[in-house]
Amino acid sequence: MIFKYRDLEEISKILQFNQESNVWEVEFESCVDLEYSKIYLEPKEIWVNPCRVVLEFFIEGVKAFEKVCEVYNKEFLDFEIGKKIKTIKIYMQNYEYFSICKLQAYTRKYKGLLVSITDDGIGVRIMNMLVSMYLANLSGYKFGFVWRSDINACGTDDLRNNLGKSYHYDILLPQIESEEYLFDSKFISQHSYTKQIKRESKHLARNIPLSKLKDSLPFEGSFGWSYQDSGMHISGVDKSYLQELPKLYSQIPFSSHIVEIMEMAKIAVQALQDFVALHWRGGDALYSYFIRSRGNHYKKVMPIEIAFFIIKTYLPKGNLIVFSDDIASMQSLLEYAKEIPTNFKLCSIVEFLPENLNDVDRIFFEITFMSKAKEIFSAGSHFSYLASVIGKGREQNFTYKFFDEKMQVEIILQYLEKIKIHPIAQAFSYLHLYILKRGERDFKFLGDMAYRAMNLDEKNSLYKIAFLDSLIKQERFKEADELLANIEKKGEFYKVFCECVLSRFQDIAQDIFKNAYRGSNIMKMADAIAQPCGRNLEKGAVERVRGQLSYKLGEAYLQSNLFNMPFRLLTIKKEHKILKKLQKKMIERGEMNPPKPLHSFADYFEALQMQNEKEFRIGQLIIEADKSFLKFGFLTLYFKCKGF
Repeated sequence: MIFKYRDLEEISKILQFNQESNVWEVEFESCVDLEYSKIYLEPKEIWVNPCRVVLEFFIEGVKAFEKVCEVYNKEFLDFEIGKKIKTIKIYMQNYEYFSICKLQAYTRKYKGLLVSITDDGIGVRIMNMLVSMYLANLSGYKFGFVWRSDINACGTDDLRNNLGKSYHYDILLPQIESEEYLFDSKFISQHSYTKQIKRESKHLARNIPLSKLKDSLPFEGSFGWSYQDSGMHISGVDKSYLQELPKLYSQIPFSSHIVEIMEMAKIAVQALQDFVALHWRGGDALYSYFIRSRGNHYKKVMPIEIAFFIIKTYLPKGNLIVFSDDIASMQSLLEYAKEIPTNFKLCSIVEFLPENLNDVDRIFFEITFMSKAKEIFSAGSHFSYLASVIGKGREQNFTYKFFDEKMQVEIILQYLEKIKIHPIAQAFSYLHLYILKRGERDFKFLGDMAYRAMNLDEKNSLYKIAFLDSLIKQERFKEADELLANIEKKGEFYKVFCECVLSRFQDIAQDIFKNAYRGSNIMKMADAIAQPCGRNLEKGAVERVRGQLSYKLGEAYLQSNLFNMPFRLLTIKKEHKILKKLQKKMIERGEMNPPKPLHSFADYFEALQMQNEKEFRIGQLIIEADKSFLKFGFLTLYFKCKGF
């Protein structure tokens, strides 16, 4: 059973026996939400041999469903029901007589549970618990939590298995401990459903209104809802909810050991007055190949140049403590910042750490210490997010929000490669520049950034894709084709492209499809990524190209004589415009599905070739002439088309 006995209350009922039919009947005063029932059987010789007992459940005289169970050497039967019930009939399948000593029926004390479930690091888990507690209080559910003793590696197994062996990174990785290590036993007894509930999407509360959370369950008979996010993903909740979370955090009864660690941090922080906390996350978010090759670290990691700028700005005004799971980079950052003139203290949190703390103890010490800062700066880390929430009831200063994109670019360029850090960490600064500047479409600059990142982190397919993008955008097709020819692990390269790039930069895929005929290796890549892009078995791309205005105009030009050509072209243009307007209205009204991408059809590459045929290219020239000043382009159209 999912629910604990303390979550349920017994319902009054009438238990009667019908001697004529050998049927026991349970009658409730009204329809009840029956959650659980337990039937105590009279010990008799009949239960020594396997028998079948039938339970029929009725609502207002209408049979809703039945359960058949095997009884063999049992003293009782118990059932999870989770439905509205008025009457229960119980009998043996062969209609022999049997005796029931006692029957207990239970309903929920609450409408259900709202359970915190996630398998990420401690920062995410505790934030998830706090938001779940808040939502449970707000919507009338009982708060529960699931705390697995293993952590979701998120593709970092290779990093974990080789750290200190073939990978010589001086970093800390996310760690976890059991719920017994972290929480008070009474709290676990009351609120833990770790053994009963699994992380599943069917009961997930995400992107739903608060009214739905309050008024309904995800499905009939559900225990309630699970919440699997660290932020607020329920609409209709007041944005000030973060201000309530420090109170909820103070209500979590941690184990005596963790409380002792927190007290150590509170005593240690008294050595400082006010201070600014800077959290520079590296660790798995930066050095895990899986994470960094898919760009998942873009907003989780702060470029070290921005970290230095924060120190330079705030250190002259007060104390500044640096927190990081990248020990080597943190030391380099502090060493470079020594030249900043100041009367205040600059150091790492390591200076305050007690001896003999394990990794999880250290996490709670650092979060507690950081929560006392007057300001916290970090990228998208839940470690510092939790510290800011429990300390100030608000978000930390996310650097990607605190500084606008122009400012970020200026800071990175000013200090680029001045701080000695691992090449993988330095490559990230170039990726950051690439993404920040991509909207300006200076593809020469972007190519330089991608090329530098590619040389610093040679195994990273993401940087090769970025460089490929810049080459194609600059129409350097020969170099793009050669780049693809020299990639050794093409399967991994295509996989990264499909898992990461397609979801963020659709234009890169479109450019590859559009220019597939420019080189044999570009063509191979287009073919390899076409299936994940949504390629279907049916044809339709060729027909789509034939229906484009360019093709229709070019075809009409070639088939017409000099006298009727202007009228025919004008008619085609007007008809095409009317057709497009009609299609747009039909799509808006839901009468027609939006057209599928051209590359999603099996005959896509044939369609690409058609776009290079004379009909299509002449049609494009006609459209350009029509857009020219006073239509003067038509004066030279004949001579341009004559070449075809």
